[in-house]
Amino acid sequence: MKAWKRIFGIRNSESSSTLGEKAESTYAHIQTADEVLEPDKPSRPFFNKKVEDFERLLPTIQGDKKTLETLFEELENRKTLRARALRVRVRKILGNLPLFNGVHP
Repeated sequence: MKAWKRIFGIRNSESSSTLGEKAESTYAHIQTADEVLEPDKPSRPFFNKKVEDFERLLPTIQGDKKTLETLFEELENRKTLRARALRVRVRKILGNLPLFNGVHP
């Protein structure tokens, strides 16, 4: 058995399927596993962004509660001092937004 087949767990009987089909199958399995392990955890759309990018973005999203909440959630995953300071700023902005149905964000 070739090394790449052994690494990817492909048996000789399965070698008729293309590597692309195996990749799709694996990707579908990963998605299903993510849904099972963390069904209500949102994705991280800002995962690849830097805190500097967030600082430039903040003035443009001041009134957008949903984007501010997403940004706040992303900043909770960041541990640098700059990220923590920005998280405090975002929390203050969210706290100052108008009440919705008598409930703070």
